[in-house]
Amino acid sequence: MQKIVAELLGRKIREERVKRGWTQKDLADRLYVDASDVSRMENGKNIGNLEKLVLVANSLNIDLLELIAAGVKTLY
Repeated sequence: MQKIVAELLGRKIREERVKRGWTQKDLADRLYVDASDVSRMENGKNIGNLEKLVLVANSLNIDLLELIAAGVKTLY
């Protein structure tokens, strides 16, 4: 189940990034990480902790709950 949540969160991150016309490097620069880290997040390989999700949500200017809800909405 964790893998599904991570994949759904990653899909939402990618969706929001693409909606803004940003590359993975653009988002990575805002998060102070490598583009490969963003790639792993978007692929559900390494979403990180709550602090990382807060930074992602803030960088994308979306509500944290909206981001988290994307990871669980189809599970229930």
